[in-house]
Amino acid sequence: ATFKYLWSKESYRFMAVAQILKVFIQLGYAPFLASFYLRNHAQELESQAANLGATFGYDLGAIGLLGIVLGLGNGLGGALGVWFGGTMADRYGSRDVRNYVRIPAIAAIAGIPVFVLAMLVDSVTVSLLLIFLHGFIVSIWYGPAFAAAYSVSPGNMRATNSALLLFLGNLFGLGLAPLGVGLISDTLGASMGAGEGLRWALVILAMIGFLTAWLYWRSGRTLREDMVS
Repeated sequence: ATFKYLWSKESYRFMAVAQILKVFIQLGYAPFLASFYLRNHAQELESQAANLGATFGYDLGAIGLLGIVLGLGNGLGGALGVWFGGTMADRYGSRDVRNYVRIPAIAAIAGIPVFVLAMLVDSVTVSLLLIFLHGFIVSIWYGPAFAAAYSVSPGNMRATNSALLLFLGNLFGLGLAPLGVGLISDTLGASMGAGEGLRWALVILAMIGFLTAWLYWRSGRTLREDMVS
């Protein structure tokens, strides 16, 4: 009954598909980032780990250094992004409710060139800094997008609404995204090499962000009429 009600809302249909694609992108690249760096920047990572080891007396190695940097970078960048997105939603959503979906749309577009540059730049240090920035940008959507999705459902449907969004996002995102990226990487890698194949598979994945942005923006056309709370 909840799904039938929500699906009758035009804005919700666009928001739901946008959120599925957003999760698809994020869960698509997450399992492959470490592999990307180890395939394409292993020598530089080893050198930096050795230099840090000489300074602090313990060499983490390429994998250890990469794990700490990616963990802290994505965790801290993501936390800051979620906070910033919520702050922007509070500030601009009260002026125009369509900003609840426009903020995720803008963030989706902004994250694409940052991620693509991180994949293409030669310096691993610059690349990892860009991944930190990307983690911040792509986390902005959480607060505004969920607020918009909840606003079109009555209070007694919000828990089921949340469960539906999380279920669909994980079903397609976690279920299909890593498989899809892996297949593209293997296909391209057969002619380009494993490192280049994965690089361009991740770049291709990032391009889905344009569709995500359009879906969020389009949902704003009827958001005012669909809101119930």
